[in-house]
Amino acid sequence: MNRRPTTFGTVLTNRLRALLCTLAALHPALAGTALAQETWPTRSIRLIVGFPPGGTIDALARAMVAPMGKALGQPVVVENRPGAAQALAAELVAKAEPDGYSIGLVDSGPLTVSPHFRPMNFDSQRSFTPVGSVAKLPLILVASNASGLAGLQDVVRAAQAKPGALSYASVGAGSMHNLAGEYMKSVLKIDILHVPYKGAALAAPDVIAGRVALMFSGVSSGAGWVRDRRVVAIGVTSPKRSAALPNVPTLAEQGMPGFDAQGWVGLFGPAGMAPAVVARLNAALREALKDPALIQQEVVRGGNEMLGGGAEELAALIAADEVRWGRVIREQGIRAE
Repeated sequence: MNRRPTTFGTVLTNRLRALLCTLAALHPALAGTALAQETWPTRSIRLIVGFPPGGTIDALARAMVAPMGKALGQPVVVENRPGAAQALAAELVAKAEPDGYSIGLVDSGPLTVSPHFRPMNFDSQRSFTPVGSVAKLPLILVASNASGLAGLQDVVRAAQAKPGALSYASVGAGSMHNLAGEYMKSVLKIDILHVPYKGAALAAPDVIAGRVALMFSGVSSGAGWVRDRRVVAIGVTSPKRSAALPNVPTLAEQGMPGFDAQGWVGLFGPAGMAPAVVARLNAALREALKDPALIQQEVVRGGNEMLGGGAEELAALIAADEVRWGRVIREQGIRAE
C-alpha cells in the first residue's frame, strides 16, 4: 500500500491534537477552551446595533460586516435593536454569552453620556470586553444664511452683544450635538439659547429658514447643506479638518485651542471573552476598516475618521469621555429628555 509522505506540518498538527486529547483526560474544561480557541468561529456572528436601519451607525455596521466576515471565514449579520437611546442594545451585548458570537457596535452615548442622566443596567467599564475602536464622528456647526454669521468670532460677537438672543439647534437634549454646544458655551463664556428638536429632519428646516441661527449637525448631512449653500459652515468640532469639507476650519483653529467634541463608535463584546477571540475580532475589524468601499462611504463622503485601534484605546476613550462629558453636564446643568 502506498502512503502519502508525512510533512512537518502534519506531524505538528497530530502532536497538537494528541496534546489536547491528553489535556481533555486530565482537565476537560481547559482542553475545551483550547479547542474552542483553535476553531473559533464555527458559525455566524451577530452584530447588535442600537439604531433602526438607515441611520449613520447602521450604515457603518453594514459596510463593516462583509469584509469582517471574509476575514473571519464566517458571516457577520447585523441585528438592529433600537430603543432607550441605545441602552437596550448595549444591555443585550453586556448580557450575552462571552463566546464571541454576539458583539455590538456601540457609540459613546450609552456608555459615557447616558449614565450621567439615569441608572443603567450595565457598567460601561465592567460589563463589556472592548474589542477595538472603530471611528470618530465629528460634528459641524452651521449657521443660517439669514444670520449673517460666517465664523466663530462672529458668533462670539453676536452672543456678547445680546446674551441669550442667539440660538442653536440640536437633535435633542443630552445628545452629543447638545453637549458640543454647551461645551462651546463654557469655553467661550457666552450665552446662547439651546433649542432641542426630535431629530435633524425637524431641526434643519428651521435653521435653513433662519428661524434658528445655528445648528450642530453630523458632518455627512451638514456637508450637503453647505455645498448647496443652504447654510454657512462655521467650523467642525474635531481637532483636525474633515476630509468631507477640507476647506472648513475647525473650531479649535478659530480661538478654542484643543477643542474636541465628537462622538465615537466602538466594537464590544460581553465581559469575560477569551483573549484569543478578542484578538481575532480585532484583526478582522482592522481589515474591514481598510476596505475601499467603506472608506469612500465613511471618510470621503461621511467625514468620519476611521480608527482601528485596540482594546486599550477603546477603554481609554470611555474613561476620558466619562470625565469630560460628566463635567460639562454638571457645569452647564444639562438635563436629558
